[in-house]
Amino acid sequence: MASVKAIPGSVRYNGPHDGTGSCCRYLVFDEKSYELQEHAWPPPAQVDRYVDWYDFRGLGDGARVQELATMLGMPDMALEDALDITQRPKYEELTDSFLFTLDRLHLSEAGELTSQKVTLYWDKEFVLTLQEYPDDVFAHVTDRIVKGVGRIRKRGSAYLAYALIDNLIDDYTDALQVLEVMIENLETSILNGGNEVDTKRRIHRLKAIANRFRSTLGPVRDAVGRWHKSEHPGKEPKLKIYLQDLYDNTKRAYDLSNDYITRTNDLYQLFTSELSIRTNKVVQLLTVVSTIFIPLTFLTGLYGMNFDNIPELHTRYGYFVLWAVMIAVVAGLLGYFKRKGWF
Repeated sequence: MASVKAIPGSVRYNGPHDGTGSCCRYLVFDEKSYELQEHAWPPPAQVDRYVDWYDFRGLGDGARVQELATMLGMPDMALEDALDITQRPKYEELTDSFLFTLDRLHLSEAGELTSQKVTLYWDKEFVLTLQEYPDDVFAHVTDRIVKGVGRIRKRGSAYLAYALIDNLIDDYTDALQVLEVMIENLETSILNGGNEVDTKRRIHRLKAIANRFRSTLGPVRDAVGRWHKSEHPGKEPKLKIYLQDLYDNTKRAYDLSNDYITRTNDLYQLFTSELSIRTNKVVQLLTVVSTIFIPLTFLTGLYGMNFDNIPELHTRYGYFVLWAVMIAVVAGLLGYFKRKGWF
């Protein structure tokens, strides 16, 4: 189902998900303990002195999304951005809360690019994540919290938001690594003389993927930069060093996407160059064959004329002599062409 443009001021999801399989996970934790509910509906109220993480998956279930957002005090304009899949990645500061929206891109080894809208909304006590599809893109972060690995259990909601976004940036990096392998494989295929129609299709496909990454990562880089430079009083001071690292990683991923666009352009140049070389080889072979047959055609034409007074016409061994001459001519031309390196 194609997406439709959201009406300004409306709180309505405009993507393809139909609400099937939507669910809400609730994870509350501090340094010493945690509580996890995989299918928490209705969602529990916030617990004082703990960090509450509400993770809703499946934006097509609009009623539940609206109920959860209302419970957590998420403004309608922020929810509108979360439900609009055409919304560019952005970071926004509200009175005492924060909003970060972006597109999560995944590239399979088969070359299939998929995306889904992911939104984070948080204040000093909780984090709300809204994932467009029921697939869980934050399973790794959940596992770290449950096992007590890293700093998340020791820090507040802002650090959890950072860890979640960092996880998404890592997904970009992993997808770009897959793209790099695809580019290298295609380059090898071009040099080995792969199918022309398939090669051209693959080049355009890789270029479209690289452009998609660049158009997504540019706004994400700018959003992370705004968060890093923010002087909002609700921003956790100790988070600055981590946001610098996050910005560096995002910028690196953006630069890689630019490099891959250049490489896909180079692939097209390589493809046209190899195609030209192959064409030249065919033309060269045809030229050699034509050149060999020019003197043979002359000799057969000469002795094929209907004149009685051709001196060699009645020579006893004239036929065999002509054959010997033609073979000698062919051998001489082949030897000359080989010395010149023409074949």
